[in-house]
Amino acid sequence: MEDGRCLRTLSGHTGHVTGLAVGPDGTLCSSSKDQTVRVWSGIEYSHLKTFIGHSAAVWCVQATRGDLVFSGSEDATVKVWKRGATPNACIRSLKGHVNTVRHLALSPDHTALYSGSDDATINVWSVSDFSLMRKFDCVCRVTDLVVGIDGSLVVSCGVFQIRRGSDGQVLHEIGGNYPLCLAPGPGNTVLSGERLDGFALGMWSTQTGALRDTIPGTIPWGVAGDDVAVCALACGPDGKVYTGGFGDDYIHVW
Repeated sequence: MEDGRCLRTLSGHTGHVTGLAVGPDGTLCSSSKDQTVRVWSGIEYSHLKTFIGHSAAVWCVQATRGDLVFSGSEDATVKVWKRGATPNACIRSLKGHVNTVRHLALSPDHTALYSGSDDATINVWSVSDFSLMRKFDCVCRVTDLVVGIDGSLVVSCGVFQIRRGSDGQVLHEIGGNYPLCLAPGPGNTVLSGERLDGFALGMWSTQTGALRDTIPGTIPWGVAGDDVAVCALACGPDGKVYTGGFGDDYIHVW
């Protein structure tokens, strides 16, 4: 990444790529509206396998420290795959939602999987036996969710909430904010992509719910409409923050 050159373009999907996840062995998993999940070598960038089994668009994917891959779909299921399995069959279909599964997140110890859905619920699944352990109700459809390094569950669902990951209890509800995207931040923080006057990126404490830092927006909200929204967000291990969809078609590094 030193000079920003694209190393390789991976082609194979026939629909929009909706999600990416990197496994512990460096393999890359991608989900797509073409109803498939693909697995790619992180060294040679070659296509390793394709998981076929969903009946609608696949919106999200997660890879565990083991050999498991989870995918969430518009068909309201979470499917479980094994990267090293032959044939490439789904080993379990998790049913507990009644609408599109938009987001998946793993607990820090990779023992629990959280699935957020348009049905305004978050399901918590056991990674070991795939049982449904808990269900948390939300006030609106889940537009994003992440798990902090302290195990807190941060949810954007019509409101901005920090919940206890173990039982879903709302610890902090941050008024006036409806993040379009979330990402784990450094330490016990979470980053939120906003579309409000004043700032476009917020850093919040997962322990107190307090706003720790902001990055001002470059275009006042209302001048360029929705285009000013931060709709893609990531934080690197070096503390650098990457934002996309900032109203100027660029990726910004902070």
